[in-house]
Amino acid sequence: MMHLFLVSSSAQVPDLQCKAIRGLYAAVKTVDTRVSDMLSVHCCDLSDVRCNNLADMTHNAPAGGWGAPGTFEVERVKLRGGASKPEGTLPSAASIWDGLKSLSELDLGKDSKSDLSGTIPPAIAALAKLEELQLESETLSGTIPPIFDKFPYLEEIRLGDRLSGTLPANFCAGPALTEIDVSVNPDLSGTIPASCFNSRMEKIGA
Repeated sequence: MMHLFLVSSSAQVPDLQCKAIRGLYAAVKTVDTRVSDMLSVHCCDLSDVRCNNLADMTHNAPAGGWGAPGTFEVERVKLRGGASKPEGTLPSAASIWDGLKSLSELDLGKDSKSDLSGTIPPAIAALAKLEELQLESETLSGTIPPIFDKFPYLEEIRLGDRLSGTLPANFCAGPALTEIDVSVNPDLSGTIPASCFNSRMEKIGA
């Protein structure tokens, strides 16, 4: 007799999130220098990852650790030196960004220890809960994809330093956006979209 077991979607989420974190770490060729064996550590225990405990809505690990299904969301990834040294390429695989849909902060920003390269992948549009996006690595290049109408909660955008082309028309489409900074990109051309000049905008660096 065949027995079928149903696995709830919430039970699968933690596995997908940690798989995505490890995929991101592999793509940008970084490790947590404070951890001797990356595979033996839960992704929420990595130095540059912050998770939200869904039981009490804090960043404190549950009594039994982060491993229990459906108990956490990955809230922040901050790979800009410190315990890590990114030197690979931002991944374009949708599966990685889909697994990080709960992120509110993605910081791969400017740092003397960061050699992150490649272009801004359109697939990061999956991060619909983002509030802060910092991609200021001096080795990121290429054009800026027109994905910024996908971030209803995004408050701050910082991009640089070797991006080219023009700012997409929907760059400031997010209703929560209050700060943008693309001032360290000498190869950007054109003008700042008119939508950036609105009553909620507090700072424009260009």
